[in-house]
Amino acid sequence: MLFIVSTGENRPNILTDVKDESYHLKFARYCAGQANNYLHNEWLARTITNKKFYKNDQWIFEEDLEAFFKDDSGQDRNRLKMGLNFIRPMVEQFRGNATTMNINFQAKSISPQAISRREEALNKMLFLTKVANEPGNPFGEKMKAENAIGANEAETTAQFNNLYTDRIVEKINYLVNYIKEYNHIDDERKTLAQDMVLSGLGVMYSQEYSGNQIFTKIPSEQYFWDRTCKKYDFSDAEYQGVVDMMLPSQIYEQWPNITATQRESIEKFAVQYQNNVMQNNINQLAFTPNMTGRVPVIKTFWKDGQADEYGYVLDKFGYPYLTKINYTYAGEQAPRYTDKDLIKVNNERARKVLDGKLKKKLYYDTLRMAIFVPKEILSSSSSGESGASDILLDWGIAPYQETENLDFANVKFPFKVNCWAYMDGQVMSPIDDCINPQRFMNRLMSVAENQINNAGGSGMVYDSTMLDEGGESDLMRNTAQSKPVGIRARGKGIQNVIGHYDSSLKTGTTVLFQIIDTMKKHIQDITGINEALQGQSTGSDQLVGVTEQLIQRGSIMQEPFYDAIANIYQQCYQSMATVGKRIYADNERELTIAVGDEGAQVIKISKDMKLEDFRIFVEREMTSAALTKQANEDLAMFYGAGLLDKKRFSNLWNRSTPQQVSAAIRAFAVEEEEAAKAQAKIDEQTAQLQAQGMEEEQRKIDFKEQQAQASAEVMETEKQNAETKRTVIKALPKMTENNPLLKNELAKKMVESV
Repeated sequence: MLFIVSTGENRPNILTDVKDESYHLKFARYCAGQANNYLHNEWLARTITNKKFYKNDQWIFEEDLEAFFKDDSGQDRNRLKMGLNFIRPMVEQFRGNATTMNINFQAKSISPQAISRREEALNKMLFLTKVANEPGNPFGEKMKAENAIGANEAETTAQFNNLYTDRIVEKINYLVNYIKEYNHIDDERKTLAQDMVLSGLGVMYSQEYSGNQIFTKIPSEQYFWDRTCKKYDFSDAEYQGVVDMMLPSQIYEQWPNITATQRESIEKFAVQYQNNVMQNNINQLAFTPNMTGRVPVIKTFWKDGQADEYGYVLDKFGYPYLTKINYTYAGEQAPRYTDKDLIKVNNERARKVLDGKLKKKLYYDTLRMAIFVPKEILSSSSSGESGASDILLDWGIAPYQETENLDFANVKFPFKVNCWAYMDGQVMSPIDDCINPQRFMNRLMSVAENQINNAGGSGMVYDSTMLDEGGESDLMRNTAQSKPVGIRARGKGIQNVIGHYDSSLKTGTTVLFQIIDTMKKHIQDITGINEALQGQSTGSDQLVGVTEQLIQRGSIMQEPFYDAIANIYQQCYQSMATVGKRIYADNERELTIAVGDEGAQVIKISKDMKLEDFRIFVEREMTSAALTKQANEDLAMFYGAGLLDKKRFSNLWNRSTPQQVSAAIRAFAVEEEEAAKAQAKIDEQTAQLQAQGMEEEQRKIDFKEQQAQASAEVMETEKQNAETKRTVIKALPKMTENNPLLKNELAKKMVESV
């Protein structure tokens, strides 16, 4: 951070009734001045050191340069600045794992309205079930086909539990996903990991700009906060802020109401920046060597106090609700609730907060902000000018504050922060403890290089006065050819005539490299980044179980790092579900683009329902390769058990995650259930048709039997009639023997019948 506000104001009284421009500017300068303390400067120095070591600029300490490269007399030892950069592989290990992290989110409503909507939808289905299953209802089957209802209430409830989706929650998830994609927020995993490993913390900044919710990754050195806070996400801090190095054109665009004189003062600083740094020494801990053309703009947010009347009312769903009374919200024409809406609530919280009264004036947290260009740089940019004033660009209550309706005294900062390690106001990074071992290894490398550079060969020494007639040339030739060498020792012996010298590398130099390897192992023990975790071989004789234990141990030690990054993303998604919804609800065009016309209508409804609260749940996985492998194993198991069909199995193989496999299993189960119901219905209809066919066949058989019986009866009657006729005919002669008239009449009838 560029600390240009060396001393801050005294802390203003937050109970004052007048909170104007002067109040906001004084409080902002108080925050920026309070942040300029020993802990912060020490943290900045460590961060700059870590970055230099990561960039392989590791010979930066005076004790390394003077005491190591020069002797007591100040003479150069002829050592080179050697180094084996062990910091960079560690940083890349963290960055690589962070890049492959899969961070999934899901929004769920925690407001009573969600329960009411669900119960209302279930009651509607149960009512339709009762109507559809009434005896004699001709539309019952059609109602069952068009609605998810069963033959009874239990079956309808089971179907409802499987199929119900809260439309508002669904659209909120769409909105969060849109904001995520709009900001390309997943691309910041690598840069967040880099900041986290080098400085110990990562920061994302949320703001509304041009009708959209914008998330920006803030370099950790530009961020400052209240060092008295205790939580890892700094949510209990009194103030937080950032020194944003902005181009003058950006300042003029975002705050067009500043005066021409103020623009001229800003422009002078942008032009004369380098000279100002040299002359005023205001960049002692600057995090970049050259910021020519940019202007430091200090954005400060702090928790302030505000008092309003509170009381219990009934919301539109009939729930007691503690809220502001006689308060007109921004963009509304009249208070939502007045004294006539107050109700008496007799519970522990009501008695504690309201002291048994219907309403009471309560103090609660509200977030105020001030954005200004400090006068220190403005006065330095004006030639001979003194007494320049701060340029207050924006001030007041922070817009679109992140709060929860269920907790009226809770407010969150727009900075989404988390740390690797935080204790007593001091932020620590994973590589802080590796700097001194790295320096020690660099020294060993330099000593080893010096010894290697000064090393020579080995050979013999001889007394030239005692050589024979061949001289030195014969001596060299004979020794090269392993021939005997004659020496005129005059009886004195040759032990002192020929000797040996050896200036080659000794074991001491080799020991230096062994010490370096030992220091590497110490660093690995500190950080948990061992060879097994980096995919390096640790020896052919090492057992597989030992390698797995090393990987597990390293993963456990690194877990706080990735958990911190996941927490930052959870805070971002939580802000999208609360602040983002309000931003886009006020910008209908952008909202419609984000979630469609139907989704926009849903968001409008939720806005009318007092912006109910949502909670974001985040799930984190490490690598896509591991997820794919696990998904393939699950697919094989579930397909073998008959829980997946062949088409889904082939589509998901080698390109899915366990979550997608689980979703496919549920979808297949629903399809099977629906198919079973459809098959049961078909079987029932088939059975009915078969029964009807059997009845029809029986009727045909009965009809044929009746026809046969009738034919038999007719034939029997005809037979009897014929027999009767024959009997009568036989008896006619006797009957007409004495009656000629009857005889003639019978004969006439017989002729007519013929």
